[in-house]
Parts: sequence; C-alpha cells; structure tokens
Amino acid sequence: DCADSYDGAKGLIESGQLIEAKELLGKCARAACGRFLMKDCTALHARLEGDIPSVVPVVTDASGAPQAVKEATIEVKIDGESLTSKVDGQAILVNPGSHEFTFSTGNRVFSTQTVAIVQGQRNRTIAARLRPSGKKLAAADPAVAEKAATSEAAEAKEVEPRATRQSDVPGVESEGGASFSAYAFGVVGLLGVGSAGLLTYWGRKDNHELMQTCGTDCNPASVHHIRMLYLASDVALGVGAVALVASTWLFLRSGGSEEKEPPRVARVKVFDVHPTSSGAFATVGGVF
Repeated sequence: DCADSYDGAKGLIESGQLIEAKELLGKCARAACGRFLMKDCTALHARLEGDIPSVVPVVTDASGAPQAVKEATIEVKIDGESLTSKVDGQAILVNPGSHEFTFSTGNRVFSTQTVAIVQGQRNRTIAARLRPSGKKLAAADPAVAEKAATSEAAEAKEVEPRATRQSDVPGVESEGGASFSAYAFGVVGLLGVGSAGLLTYWGRKDNHELMQTCGTDCNPASVHHIRMLYLASDVALGVGAVALVASTWLFLRSGGSEEKEPPRVARVKVFDVHPTSSGAFATVGGVF
C-alpha cells in the first residue's frame, strides 16, 4: 500500500492533480512504510504544500466593490463541480491549469469565466459581478445605478469586437491593391530576363573571340565554358518567364475584389548570377 500510494502520487503530479497527490503522499509518509519511502513521501508532500495554488471567490456589486453575501445564497462551481457555497473571502485550494468558474444564485447563473491557474499561485481572486435589477439599484443608491447604467451602455456599444474588425486583421487589405508577392515575383521575373540577356551577351562575346583565335579546333574547356553560359541563360530566362507569369496572375487576381487575404507564396529576397571559369551559377534566396 505504501509503494502504491507513492507511485500513484507521482502519476497524479504529472497529470496536474496536486491535491489528490498530496492526499496519497500522506498515506506513505509514515514510519510504517520504511525509513527511505517515508523520507521520499515526506519531502514530496512538503513540496506540494507550496505548489498547490489557491483561489478566493469574490462577488462584487455594480460598482466593482466587494459585496457581503449571505451564507449559502451563492454557489461557486469549478469545471461543473461544486467548489463552495460560502463566498466569505476564504482561500480554497485548487489544482493548477485552466478551469471554468461558475457563479450562481438560486437557479440563475450570473457569471461564467475561464481562468488559467498557475502552479504555486496563491490567493488568486476570482471576482464575479452580481447585477441587481434596475429598480432596486436605483432605490438603493442612485449614483451607483447611474455608474452601472453607463458601464452597461459602453459594453453594449462595442458590438463589433476589435479583433474581428477589418482594419485589425493581419494580412487583409481593406482597400484592394496588389500583394507584396506580386511585386516580388515581378522583380524576380525582370532580374531573370535581364540575367538571361547578360549571359547570352557574354556567351556570344566569348564565342566570337574563340572563333577568331582557334576556329573549329578549340580547347574543349573553353567550348564547355560557352555552353554553360548559354545553359545558364536558358535557366534564367525560364525562371524569369515563370515569375513574370505568376506576377501577372497575382496582379489580375488582386484587382478582382476589394478585400481579400494575400496568397501565401514565396518571398524571394536574393537572385544573383555569377560566371565562373567553367560556366555560371545562379543563386535564389528567400522564404518559401
């Protein structure tokens, strides 16, 4: 039983059930379990004393001030299970993690909130506002009633959440226009076509010089160099043509509607061509 309690407590700790683990450790932190096991259970039990968090349920009035609540008039639940029916400012131990706290009075639930409780966090206040009817509130305190009415009007005015407004959504263009990718592909296309022209020029120039110096009996390495220049020119021209087609398509697509999310395409940052003694090589860099 002592060993089972220790092993079960360790499993509960890994799953975040610290309160249940502490109860099991109390069963093996006894002299009857042997000196070594009792020592381990006692040390783990003492560590959990500081790791188990606690919350303090509080009920406030319309002005946000803590409200005195009669005993057994408000029930607080955590994840659907009853936590307490006494909202008296006393701290209550809970397991760490994300929990749903529900405040109800009679058959009416007046507050539901999900709170992340951190391990080791003590006396975390969980406040719920209890709103009485407008007539009773006005009779009790006109100033508080006016403040509550203003707060409710401000909450009702915020119909559209800020996070869902068009201007606050990342990546959405509110006034149309081409995306960054269209311009990026256009630049790559122009660089590719320009590089193809430059490589072709180099190839023809070297070929002309070679024909004047050696005619048809030339060094194979020199001939290979010219062939590689022409090959690199063809590759650059192909890349440039594809990029220009993609850029044109993106420009046409961006003009089809006033609001849309830009396509998730490559972002090319570097495109370069370097000649070598045996040919040439191209470099393309970016985010794909």
